[in-house]
Amino acid sequence: MSLTTKPLQFNSKANGGVIVDTGSLVTSLVEEAYMPIIGAIDAFYMDFKRINRPFDVCYIKEGPESKFPEAPKLKFVFNDGELCG
Repeated sequence: MSLTTKPLQFNSKANGGVIVDTGSLVTSLVEEAYMPIIGAIDAFYMDFKRINRPFDVCYIKEGPESKFPEAPKLKFVFNDGELCG
């Protein structure tokens, strides 16, 4: 799965709307970053029924487990070329 989006703009107060913590299970994104990712995930899992519980993006895994693809990897690339993910 590949997704190309425009860079998010951050201001000097560092409240650009994104929190990336590699030591946490949760990453918080502003809507303009979140929605393209969700759209790409929906396209990736388009053959599976989406449900909205317990999280925003969940899919029903029906049939043989081998037919349900592994979750796609997600990496964030920062201006200095550093990767997170």
